[in-house]
Amino acid sequence: MIIDSLLEFSHAQSAIGTAAAAINSTKAVYIGSVGNIGDGAVPWLVVRVRAQILAAGGAANVTFKLLEDSQADMASGSAKTLWTSGAIPKANLVDGYVVGCIQLPRTTKQHLRVTITPDTNDTTAGTVDAFVTPNPDAWQAFPTGSAIL
Repeated sequence: MIIDSLLEFSHAQSAIGTAAAAINSTKAVYIGSVGNIGDGAVPWLVVRVRAQILAAGGAANVTFKLLEDSQADMASGSAKTLWTSGAIPKANLVDGYVVGCIQLPRTTKQHLRVTITPDTNDTTAGTVDAFVTPNPDAWQAFPTGSAIL
């Protein structure tokens, strides 16, 4: 599958962060003033772990969110959560784990961003991909370094 770079939030983005501090996706996706992308096709958000997320300490959880705002940097103070993964234990966050594959919710703002929040302990390793695709059935996760013939 070819992923449109304009619809990609993160590509192998580091998930290393401080507990309770959100890590913003590398990019915000601009969807324009109409709040509609996909030209009739239903757009899907895919968030997946590219390289295992590790954390300091014992039990650790990570939460992923999709936000909307009128500004790309989400600095207006009015960012709204459109979707949340809920707290996911670090033991689940291994290579290829699909955090979410959801139909993109309707939005009234121009910009979308994905955040990663280490909930209980600092994260010390791991990377994440997040993007929008019109056909999640054709998308398939492969472990990092896999050969596709």
